Amino acid sequence: MINRSIFFSAIIGTLTLGSSAAWAGGCYGAACYRHVVHPPVYGAVAEKVVLQPPQVFARTIPGDYASYAEKTLIAPPARSGR
Repeated sequence: MINRSIFFSAIIGTLTLGSSAAWAGGCYGAACYRHVVHPPVYGAVAEKVVLQPPQVFARTIPGDYASYAEKTLIAPPARSGR
């Protein structure tokens, strides 16, 4: 009984695969798998690309030094006691 159900399942599976879309479309055997060549499609595309990434440099900037002279008040004017 089990062998008979396995046999009928195998036959139904084979018939189901045999009536696939390939058979319905009219292709049989190797004709269903023939090589189809599509020509390449070319077009122009404009895009921005980075030619050189931004760079960070560590630079030492020396301090500015100068000497100058100025008048500085050391003591305020005083009156003499005479």
